[in-house]
Amino acid sequence: MKKNVAFSLVLGAFVLAALELSSRGYWALVRERGFFDRDLLLHAFYPELAPLAEGAPARRDDERFDVLVLDASTLNRAWGSFPKRFDEALRVRGRPFRVYSLAVPGHTSRDSLLKYGLTDRHRFDLVLVYHGINDLRADDVPPERFRADYSHMDWYREVEPVVTRRALARVLTLPFTAHRAWLLSSRQLGLRESIGLERIHVEWAQYGAAHRSVGSLRANLAAILAIARERGDPVALASFAWYVPPDYSREAFDARALDYAFHGQSVPLEVWGLAENIATGVAAQNEAIAALAAEHPGVRFVDVAAAIPREGRYFNDVCHLSHEGMERLVAAVVNALAASDP
Repeated sequence: MKKNVAFSLVLGAFVLAALELSSRGYWALVRERGFFDRDLLLHAFYPELAPLAEGAPARRDDERFDVLVLDASTLNRAWGSFPKRFDEALRVRGRPFRVYSLAVPGHTSRDSLLKYGLTDRHRFDLVLVYHGINDLRADDVPPERFRADYSHMDWYREVEPVVTRRALARVLTLPFTAHRAWLLSSRQLGLRESIGLERIHVEWAQYGAAHRSVGSLRANLAAILAIARERGDPVALASFAWYVPPDYSREAFDARALDYAFHGQSVPLEVWGLAENIATGVAAQNEAIAALAAEHPGVRFVDVAAAIPREGRYFNDVCHLSHEGMERLVAAVVNALAASDP
């Protein structure tokens, strides 16, 4: 009997070990991460964090000016000229600098809150936060489905457990793989509706008029400010620039008949919701951002929305900026730095 129990235990341990190795292999292969990466799961979801885990941490007590950028696609290298233009503007100021960008297409203020919380080994000279339109996707659901922490969206149902249970995720990937398998299979079997990070249900777009996510955006930014205050990181909150032409329609957008500057990656606003909901939603977000900045005297407010006229030549689409628009955004940020940077 004892031999049978011992054999069963050994066999069970072997099976679990084999499943764990298979699980790690899955994440390493599917997300193209190193098999032995200590934070394999975390970097599978947020690969942009990996460079911050390497090398010497950013410090405020040295000559170099270290900037952390929290955004989605607008300030991402693949979607516009912000990194190049910002680098040029900082270089002109004559001080050594380094820009750490966590700007990733599709991400919301929730992602930036989670990611900023994971940069605890760094101390930045500036944390630049530029968020808005992506949070509005969370609104495009029936009211009973909406969750203030965006947990009604599959992405956050996967990534939040990894972040909040980071110590476990470093040791075992299997529970998180099983959780992901359940989410995917239940969706495929039609057991539940999937609410994605970069797509909406068109039939639910009408619910976006409620702008429930404005409160969530404000709460996420307030939490970022709380972390920054604890660490001593200066923060710049920026209003979000947007433009919806008065004659906007999907047909006109597809025909390139609007006054946008257009670009190969221009995106129709329907990926976020209805035109009228986007316009009122971003306006409400900007009011919340300005009010939040005013409540925290040490926070720099960069009114990017006011710095960029709502004219097509400054925009490639509703939120992605043309070269002229990006020039104005960078100028607004640099002017805010000049006003208070020693």
